[in-house]
Amino acid sequence: MFIVYDDQPSLPSFKRFDFENANAVKQYLTHYSNHLLLQFIANHSQASFSERQQARKELEICDRKLDYWRRHPNYNSALANAGVIQMNKEWSQK
Repeated sequence: MFIVYDDQPSLPSFKRFDFENANAVKQYLTHYSNHLLLQFIANHSQASFSERQQARKELEICDRKLDYWRRHPNYNSALANAGVIQMNKEWSQK
């Protein structure tokens, strides 16, 4: 069972993705959105203990992905921070 990120080893995917020309800000914000969701489930959910534990495991995966995109050459911290601020506003209203 997984919520967003599968933590089980799997066979490599042969889906072509051009990492050099990727929009690092878009990828970062996607994972940041996932981070907010997983954090909500881990901390505020009325879900089962196992679901909260799974969310905590996936937060570690998500943090690694955020770090990767933050180090990407195409990453623009000003654009990413603007997106983070917007997402935080949206989540604070929930």
